[in-house]
Amino acid sequence: MAVHDGPSSAPSTSSGSAGDVEPTRTAGATPADGDVGGAYEAELRRCEIAIGIRLPEALRARLGRENGFTIDDEAGPTGTRWRILPVHDTSTPARDRATTDDVTRRTALARASLAVTPPGSGPAATAFPSDGVVIGLGVSPLDLLVVRPDPVTPGVLGQALHRRNGSRPLEDLGARFVDLAPDPGPFDSGAPLPRFRYHERPDLTGAIRRSVRACSVCGRRRGWIDPLGPDAVCPWCIAAGHDAGTCPEFFDAPVPAEVEREVRHATPGFLGWQVERWLTHCGDAAVYLGTATHEQLVHLPDARAALRAEGIDEGTIATIEPEGELLAHLFRCRHCGVHTAYADPA
Repeated sequence: MAVHDGPSSAPSTSSGSAGDVEPTRTAGATPADGDVGGAYEAELRRCEIAIGIRLPEALRARLGRENGFTIDDEAGPTGTRWRILPVHDTSTPARDRATTDDVTRRTALARASLAVTPPGSGPAATAFPSDGVVIGLGVSPLDLLVVRPDPVTPGVLGQALHRRNGSRPLEDLGARFVDLAPDPGPFDSGAPLPRFRYHERPDLTGAIRRSVRACSVCGRRRGWIDPLGPDAVCPWCIAAGHDAGTCPEFFDAPVPAEVEREVRHATPGFLGWQVERWLTHCGDAAVYLGTATHEQLVHLPDARAALRAEGIDEGTIATIEPEGELLAHLFRCRHCGVHTAYADPA
């Protein structure tokens, strides 16, 4: 990867006291270009293996910073607002769900369902090219943004953009991906990430991610947004009390009203398989640490006891991983340091 939107080093955030359990980001994967967010290099490669060719470098670089995004080209050469597809990211349940409709899936559907000319579609209809790759969708799910192999460089998709609308012939749009999605330039903030009392490292849990998008509240492109809610809200605006839109459904015990307000409206949330709930301890909301690995749980008897109290036996606890079908959302008490958790089955 050759393009960075911001510093590749870890952001400055609170990291807790010695002996704290570090939340996990992803098992066995390396973020593309060293960034915390965007598409992982492993996910980019998996997509390329599935489609049989390397993605265009400009698209690859942009997906490495923002895995799926929108290009408004209504006033441009294509006259369309395009949703650029992500690559499938299975590192967390939230990312898995958000990226299921990806480049690989849409390309496979196009090659399968459009490979044969539809009956009665007339002489203008043509088969979808076997070497075409769908990278985006227009207003209609049948309006496909397509790229094909580079005529000069073998094994790599070219920059030239094509359109396949329904069963119509492939149309050369006379534009390249870089014409529609230029590098947006540097971010306008070098400030460290804000510290959250009840969500210690949202940059590692996936609650905030690197992004080129502007914040929907302040309008600034500061390099980070909450990708889980309906709007793109930067962590600075979340800290200021602008709800990120990913509040827990409920707390497991009553907490003071000011604590509930802070968690619901000034703390990055998280997503799981089922209804999200925020655990409490010592009369306060606990600190969210992310989805636990089995290796972490081996050293956290209190968290394992909490899972057993929910009917999860030790054999099942041994199968828990952040990308698995049974998750353990891990918390730590702000006052006594006890770790607790709850089970979240798919």
